Amino acid sequence: MSAISGFCEKCNKFRKRHCDGNRNTCMSILFDTIESLQQENEQLRAQLDEWKYEVKCHMDEVIAREKQMARMRKSNEN
Repeated sequence: MSAISGFCEKCNKFRKRHCDGNRNTCMSILFDTIESLQQENEQLRAQLDEWKYEVKCHMDEVIAREKQMARMRKSNEN
């Protein structure tokens, strides 16, 4: 580890507090980080899918109301 920068010279970015200078430790930290980010990504995708469904439901309601209003306007004209 570089005493000046606080980064591990072997993996070139992990700070001293996370790395003991052993490449396997650094790789383990990297894999844990990747796994954590993948799990977060899956959760965010699930949330996005839920929001998309909610938006579609709201849009369907708006379209149905607009059609109903158009029918009512047309019947009032007659």
